This record gives sequence, C-alpha cells and structure tokens, in this order.
Amino acid sequence: MKTEPAAAGTVQGQRPMLPAFRTERARLRAEAMEWRENLEELQAHIVAPSPPAEEQRPAEEDHQEEG
Repeated sequence: MKTEPAAAGTVQGQRPMLPAFRTERARLRAEAMEWRENLEELQAHIVAPSPPAEEQRPAEEDHQEEG
C-alpha cells in the first residue's frame, strides 16, 4: 500500500501543465522576483548605518559657537 501513493505522486508530478497556466506561472514568478529586488533595495537603505554620533557633535558645536 505504501507504493501506491508514491506512484500516484509521480504520475501527478509528470502531468503536463496547460500553456495558459504555464504562462501565468512564469509571469507571477517574474513579478515575485521584481518584488524581491525592490524589497532588497529598500532594506539596504534602512539597514545602512548612520554616521557615528561623535562625527555629528563637533559640527553642531561649531554652529552653536558661531550663533
């Protein structure tokens, strides 16, 4: 009985996909890849470290002395 489900699984896996579904699947995969790339770009901006506070403080002190 254990061989029957395995055989049924391989038969289902080997069924040819209809062209319309194949085209839609390719379109959705391309769209998902584009979303992933956009997400990676957005995360790169978020994760980018800001300059250390020490570098920012002297500039602020200089402005205070001038004013």
